[in-house]
Amino acid sequence: MTDRAPMARQQLEEWFLRRSPTTGARRVLPFSAAIASETGLVRKQNEDRAAIARGRDTEGRVFVVAAVADGIGGMQDGHVCASTGLASLLTSLLSQARAGVPSERWLESALIAANESVYRRYLSNGGTTLSVLLLLEGGGGYWASVGDSRIYAMESALVQLSKDDTIAGQLGKQRGVAEHSKLLQYIGIGSSLEVSVSAVTPGQQGMALLTTDGVHFMESATGILELIVRNAGDYGTCVRRLVELSRWCGGPDNATAIAIPFGNDALADETPMSSSCLEVWDAFGEVRILDFGGGPSSRHEPEYAEVLTNRDSEVPPGPPVSQADADAPSAPPSTGVKRKKKPKTKAAVKTTTKSKEENKVPQVQIQFSDKEG
Repeated sequence: MTDRAPMARQQLEEWFLRRSPTTGARRVLPFSAAIASETGLVRKQNEDRAAIARGRDTEGRVFVVAAVADGIGGMQDGHVCASTGLASLLTSLLSQARAGVPSERWLESALIAANESVYRRYLSNGGTTLSVLLLLEGGGGYWASVGDSRIYAMESALVQLSKDDTIAGQLGKQRGVAEHSKLLQYIGIGSSLEVSVSAVTPGQQGMALLTTDGVHFMESATGILELIVRNAGDYGTCVRRLVELSRWCGGPDNATAIAIPFGNDALADETPMSSSCLEVWDAFGEVRILDFGGGPSSRHEPEYAEVLTNRDSEVPPGPPVSQADADAPSAPPSTGVKRKKKPKTKAAVKTTTKSKEENKVPQVQIQFSDKEG
C-alpha cells in the first residue's frame, strides 16, 4: 500500500511557507466565508497561518474545515511550526475521511498528528497554537483548540467557545498578569498534549469567528470585537476590519481572522470534486492543484488545465485603507519576482479551468491516489 499523505503534507507545508504579501484578505465564495491576515507593525514576518478547506468522505459527503495557527514567539521557527501543524492537520482529516473513520474522531486524531509532526522536528523547542472548526454536510460538526488562538460564535452576542490554554484562560479571567498568560500546552509539546473536542450545537446558525491573539488582544476594549462583527455587514468586511483595527492599535502582533457561517448551504452543493481531493484557501490569492496521480474515480473528478504563475511578491505595508476600500473585494496581489521553473515531479502542479470570478478565489487542491498499491 502506498501512503501519499506524507508527500501531500510536505507540499502543502511548502505552499503555506511561500513568500506572501504582508497583508491579505479574501472572500471564499463557495461558503460565503472570508479569511484575512496581517503581519502588523512590530513583527518582522507573519508567523500566523490560516486556511479554509473542503473535501469529501468515501460516501461523497462534503466537509469544510476552518483553522488558524499561530507560531509561538520565543521558540524556534514559529512560521514553520504553524505551517507544519496546519498541513498535518488538513492531510490527516482527509486521510481519515477517505478511510471511513467516524467524523467524531477526526479532530482529535488530526490534532495529535499535528502535534507529533511538529514535535518530531523541534523536540518541544518549537510550537504553534491551532484552533479548528469542522463542519459536516447535513448539519453539525466539531471544534477544538490548543493554545490561545480562539473560536467565537456570533448569534445574538459574540461568545467565546474555546478556552485559552493559559492559567487565566482556564480560570475564566482576563489577561493581565504575565505569568498567567503563558501557554500550558501547544502543538509540538509532545506526549503531554491533551485534546478536548466539542460538538457544534445541532442547528446552530450565525457566524463562527476564529482569531489569533493579534486580533483578540483588543478585546480588553469593552465590546470592540462584537461591535465590529455586528456592524460589518458581510464576512469579508468583518475580517478585514479586524486585522486593520489591530494595525491601527499599533500592530503589536500578527493578526489573523476567519469568519464562516455555521449553517452552510454550500456543503451540499454539486462541486465537481472526488474524495481524493482537498481544496484549500488562504488569505493570499494563489490557485494551485497538487495532483498525486490516480485517474477519475467518480463524477466529482475535477478537470485540469494549465499551470498558473506564482504570485509571491513581497508587498510593503501601507497606510490604513479608506472605508470604501475596506468594504471592496480584495484583488489578488501583483506578480513579483519570477522564480526559476522547477523540474516536473510525479506530484504535478496543475490548475483547474475557472471563470474569472472563481479565479479570484485562492485555493489548493490536493489529490490522493485512489489506488491502494
